[in-house]
Amino acid sequence: MTAPFPKHQLAPAFPTNISPRATIERRHHRAGLGDRLGRAITALRGRQAVFNELHSLSDRELADIGITRGDIHRVFDPAFAAEHRARG
Repeated sequence: MTAPFPKHQLAPAFPTNISPRATIERRHHRAGLGDRLGRAITALRGRQAVFNELHSLSDRELADIGITRGDIHRVFDPAFAAEHRARG
């Protein structure tokens, strides 16, 4: 059994006043979000590679570059980087 629906009842479910510009703006917003997400993932992979590389160094090699094994987790902290640059 089917029940016919009057047009005014279906109107909220199928909006007809969507402008092409609004559709384009939503596409650009999604593309921007995808781009930002891609850059964040790339940056995360880069940080992970550096983190893994530092962990593979010996304590002597870490001392040569001025950090200890305990400092490895802080390498990406901006305050630590500024402090490390100030020490020379």
